[in-house]
Amino acid sequence: MGVAFEPGVRVSGHLLSEEIGRGGFSRVFRAEPVGGGEPVAIKVAVRSELLSALRAEGAVLRRLQGPRFVRIIEEHLDQDPPYFVLELCPGGDLRAKLERSPARRLPEGEARALMDAILEGMAFAHDEGFVHGDLKPDNILLDGRGEPKIADLGFSRSVRRKLIEADAALSASLGTEEGKVRGTFDYLGPEVRAGGELSPASDVFALGVLFYELLVGRRPLGAFQLPSAALAREGVKVPAWLDRVLARSLAHDTRDRYPDAALMLADLRAGEKGVELPGLDSLTNHEPSARRVKPINDAFFFAQITIASGIPIAIMGGTALAMECASSSWLLKAAVALACLFAPVLLTAVAVRVLLPRSAP
Repeated sequence: MGVAFEPGVRVSGHLLSEEIGRGGFSRVFRAEPVGGGEPVAIKVAVRSELLSALRAEGAVLRRLQGPRFVRIIEEHLDQDPPYFVLELCPGGDLRAKLERSPARRLPEGEARALMDAILEGMAFAHDEGFVHGDLKPDNILLDGRGEPKIADLGFSRSVRRKLIEADAALSASLGTEEGKVRGTFDYLGPEVRAGGELSPASDVFALGVLFYELLVGRRPLGAFQLPSAALAREGVKVPAWLDRVLARSLAHDTRDRYPDAALMLADLRAGEKGVELPGLDSLTNHEPSARRVKPINDAFFFAQITIASGIPIAIMGGTALAMECASSSWLLKAAVALACLFAPVLLTAVAVRVLLPRSAP
């Protein structure tokens, strides 16, 4: 029978002092070294069938060692239950920090600094071929200096996909609280909700939701306003370039979104340095834009007027010409009739060609 992980139990030379995190996959305890030293975190699987997920997380953490990721200290995956020892992040998670903050949001400068660090870590992860798939404030831990550390990296795309598709599995993985389940869905890219695969671009959408939440204090649901407009009533000014970064990271279509965290980070840093970023109208909507719709409407309005007025004129003109050519041959009469009938069509074609931009679809 395995060890019962509870406060007061001694595990691998550490004394468990308190439970600091719990989910459907694992429990996390603060632990003090028996011989003295820095406290650590011990993460233990709650079900033996999740050993592969825990092992995968350990493998990812070993490969992504760096200041933006939780450091793994020891692995004990052959124990019952399996667990490993991690560096402790005494600052808690970003969700708790938001809940303690006024209006559940952070000052712009602090939000940008946190996002820069998170994006730096995710840019490295994407470059190494990893997709997180569950980025949200709950999975961003804070060390003693308030620096963010990315956590919960151990699940493959296929495992994440199954959790997203199965409500029961998702509920089990995140706890039974409706808010937690709903919250995870709020960070999923539209393409993932529709059944598509997780990708660096879907991580970017989650990062955009997270960034928006840090700035505005709520998630960008439905027909949301960009931060400058959302905070205008409260007298909070947000630079236009930040709107542009958020608009691109939250784009519904992946073709308009940053393909990975590195490019989002590049724009964030460029905006901070005063570099002019592309305007919001540079995003391709994959539908006629306002600037393209107007010439299209003008062209077809002119075409309608031409046809409506041209046909009666053509008929009257054709009749008059036919009377003048009454003594002429049938070939001439036919030519005059055809010319009168096709005149409105030719005028319409010219109008559309002149008024309709070549780039219009």
